[in-house]
Amino acid sequence: MSSTQTANAKPNSQAAGAVQLLLPFTDAHVMRGILDAMPARVSYFDKHRKFRYNNQEFYRFTGMTPEQTIGRSVAQVLGRHASAETLPQVQAVRRGETARTEGWRQYKGLGRRYVESVFIPLFHPNGTMDGYFVLVRDLTDEQRQKEELLQRGQQLEVVLQEIDDAVVMFDSDMRLVMCNSGYLELMGYPESLNKPGTGLDVFVRHRLQRGVAYSDENLAEPIEDLVRARVESHRHIKKEAHSIQLVRGRWMNIRRRRLPDGSLLITHTDITAKYEADRARRAQIEAMQRMAQMETNATLLAGLGHEINNPLAAIMAQASLLLRETQDAKSRQRIEAINDAADRGAKIVHSLMRSARRREQRYEPLDISASIQLALDLAWNDGPPPWLDFTLDIPPKLPKPYGDPEQIAHVVSNLVSNATQALEAARMPGPKRLGVSVEMAGDDMMIRIADNGPGVPAELRERIFEPFFTTKPPEKGTGVGLALCRALARAHGGRLDLEDTPGGGASFILRLPLH
Repeated sequence: MSSTQTANAKPNSQAAGAVQLLLPFTDAHVMRGILDAMPARVSYFDKHRKFRYNNQEFYRFTGMTPEQTIGRSVAQVLGRHASAETLPQVQAVRRGETARTEGWRQYKGLGRRYVESVFIPLFHPNGTMDGYFVLVRDLTDEQRQKEELLQRGQQLEVVLQEIDDAVVMFDSDMRLVMCNSGYLELMGYPESLNKPGTGLDVFVRHRLQRGVAYSDENLAEPIEDLVRARVESHRHIKKEAHSIQLVRGRWMNIRRRRLPDGSLLITHTDITAKYEADRARRAQIEAMQRMAQMETNATLLAGLGHEINNPLAAIMAQASLLLRETQDAKSRQRIEAINDAADRGAKIVHSLMRSARRREQRYEPLDISASIQLALDLAWNDGPPPWLDFTLDIPPKLPKPYGDPEQIAHVVSNLVSNATQALEAARMPGPKRLGVSVEMAGDDMMIRIADNGPGVPAELRERIFEPFFTTKPPEKGTGVGLALCRALARAHGGRLDLEDTPGGGASFILRLPLH
């Protein structure tokens, strides 16, 4: 049909027939099939903005029928908002222009939809405009995804700017994707480098020229060699790389992770405080171990001195008796030589014992929790062994007895080490348990180290506190540890006792007076 025939169609035709008659095409049936197959919504309006045709996608979207739309205005079908929002495009097609628009539209009963619309004027052969087509693509789902991604990106950017870590991402060609301000500040990079596409080599060269190097870089080497080496090392990271390096005087935990799209995410976490604390802790442990060794040596020398002084005293006493009984000059000379040698030996032993004497104790309010934690670090270094069921029970807000924190830590460490060794050597069914607990008993604080091991035979309960007595093989102990522990307990006005653990095992109780 021609557009003239369409224009002369009877106004009282049925709606379905009107669709065919009002389309300005020779073969309306074919054209209608084409338009109905389109995924976009297609409508044809006359010059008075009345609906004259809608394709099937339009009816599917609105849920309406031809009877509810044909011959009605945009305001009647889609609402006043939709009518007002599309008025500029209608004015454009009336001037003979094709108009495009994209954005959110409010539809009556259908809510807000994000659409792309094209308004195409349709002219009569005589040059007048018969009406116009409107093609509408609904992009609501895509736009919502874009807006969600944009929002997430903005949120991520805010988070990245707020976190303390330095974060940077390079694509598979080692070009900048993004970085946060923390990265620029850490390395001293100018904001001008924070442009997507900036090469990693530019960043590396910039910091090396300013003398900023990682701890594995040697600034004496040619800068371009260092740049190439750094870029190549990043290219060859397959999954993840991890290192701790010194950067501009700060210790950094650096993690480099290859992402599925080939990009490389690098984070720098400042661990200086933790690193220094760990180093101080290690130094304290080493000092404690040295102190413990010195204490052990002192006790060992004291025991040896006692053992040596006794025979030396006997030798000197016998020499004195022989001198009184012997008149022969030559014999007396030999006896005096023996006596002088024994006397020199006694003086040497006395000098050794004096030089090995323990340092003065420091008496201060004890944070017993800190002393016990230090003791556990001394005993295990990296925590209890995996086979051990260990429990620690320290009530909060304990009173503070006076004492030497390092010496108390040494006592507890020695007891924990002994219990751990005994449990490790024991052949016993079920779990091996060790517990350290603190409780108050009147004016005494009781630190209990209890295990469920084989225990200590009754006949050895006092002997184990004697110097040089041990049930361990020579390579495992010297027999001075428990003797020193009891001596330190007594020096604090306390006691170190041994009891049975209920159900089996040994319990050592260190009692410290509060006053």
